[in-house]
Amino acid sequence: MLSSFLRVFTLKTFCSILGTINFIDQSPTEPQTLDDTHSILTDKQLNNQTGSLLRMVPMQLSKAWILFSIFALILAGFLSLFIMLGRTPYINEWMFGTEWMRRILVVHVNLALTVSFYAFITGLFLVIPSSQTHVNKRQLISFGLALAGTLVITISGFIPIGEPILSNYVPVINQPFFIGGLCLFAISLIFTFFDERLLPGINKYQQKSFSHYPISIIPILQSAGIILIIGLLNFLHAFVVTPLELSQNVYFELMLWGGGHVLQFTNMAAATAIWGLLFYTTTQKHFVRYRTSFLLFVLYTLPLCFTPFLFIEGTTVPLYITGFTYYMQWGIFPVITVVIVIVITKMIKNRNYFKLSTLLSNPAYAGLVWSIFLTISGFMLGAMIRGSNTMIPAHYHATLGAVTIAFMAGAYKLMMFYGYPSPSQKRKRQEAVQIFLFGIGQTIFVSGLAVAGTYGLARKVFGEEQLILSAEIYFGLGLLLIGGLTAIIGGILFLRNILRYLMGSE
Repeated sequence: MLSSFLRVFTLKTFCSILGTINFIDQSPTEPQTLDDTHSILTDKQLNNQTGSLLRMVPMQLSKAWILFSIFALILAGFLSLFIMLGRTPYINEWMFGTEWMRRILVVHVNLALTVSFYAFITGLFLVIPSSQTHVNKRQLISFGLALAGTLVITISGFIPIGEPILSNYVPVINQPFFIGGLCLFAISLIFTFFDERLLPGINKYQQKSFSHYPISIIPILQSAGIILIIGLLNFLHAFVVTPLELSQNVYFELMLWGGGHVLQFTNMAAATAIWGLLFYTTTQKHFVRYRTSFLLFVLYTLPLCFTPFLFIEGTTVPLYITGFTYYMQWGIFPVITVVIVIVITKMIKNRNYFKLSTLLSNPAYAGLVWSIFLTISGFMLGAMIRGSNTMIPAHYHATLGAVTIAFMAGAYKLMMFYGYPSPSQKRKRQEAVQIFLFGIGQTIFVSGLAVAGTYGLARKVFGEEQLILSAEIYFGLGLLLIGGLTAIIGGILFLRNILRYLMGSE
């Protein structure tokens, strides 16, 4: 039944992506988005596009990236079921072995935390107004490269060539197929983000007519885009200077260390932008002014411009390792904490919009609360890390769970933004319940990792490699399984809710 559901979603998703392309002999539809000049081409403009068979507007390409992101997230969630079973006592004895589990883990992490996250951020970025009235060839090629790269990444996990390397942030399989897929996806991001949308300018945004998209989050999205480019350039820099004679585990760990840390700044900036969107759609008010947002995220972004200095002595010295560690420890939480305080304060001041009784009927409210809660939990768990145990994945599953929930709640709002009908009150309750299930599941999952890590369970081990030395570790692994299954149910419900938008059903 689940496989049939996934097939239906896959087909509908790609039909929706293809449906964003209109042939030139069709007449343009009425604008359904916030800005006519940004979303719909006129007949005169179309006639001027000589030699072009297709026309796609930025809003349609944004929609395609968002749907692509959602599909990658669902596929990653499906693969996570095998990972949880591989950690579950007794059940893991029936699995296919630790090597196969590591391959699935590598593909899962890259689909969930690389493809899905940065495809979603790309979709958000393309909504920023620009002088473009239609998508150019470079942007279309970028989207094609992203699709091709993701396909190669997924297939390579089932090719028994190369060793899976569980490096931090970006695990890899040491084979040309997987590495090539990652490179294709990275190139697609570079092609898309080197764009005029990165340039600030409140005047050009004030001239646009916004109905759902607050201009206060535009500097945050620009910050996320700039940091993403910095992170990708750090990967390239590390590739050039990291010695090839190192063992493959050490080589990939060092090469991906710096850029991986930088990308965490991108993730939190994007989640913060979604908080602003959710707050705005609930209250029709900005959680901060444009200039305040701009100043905060200049402070957030500027220190990362100095990361190239950490490569002065190469990637094998303490300066490189500890430098990026300190960047993440002290670079993210100050600005994000200020934003959290501002959002919570504004929620209290606007308590009429944020009543406890509406938490299970307002998906924007539910997403805002759960995302902020898991962000704070992630900060606290990060401060509790002592040694290499499952407290580390507890920390990053909390923070990345916060980003995922923000994206889920944001996706519901974007569906209306792309012209889908507003959901009924019944649908809103279902969306809020889905977010609640995913949030509680992620919280239980993280708690299980934290409990097991507190009692010494090592990270990055599966099956017989796990040394379960106490009842507390068994309890933690039990929580992990319960929380993971609950989160998967929440993910399936998210899939169903999005599918209803695409199919136009109630």
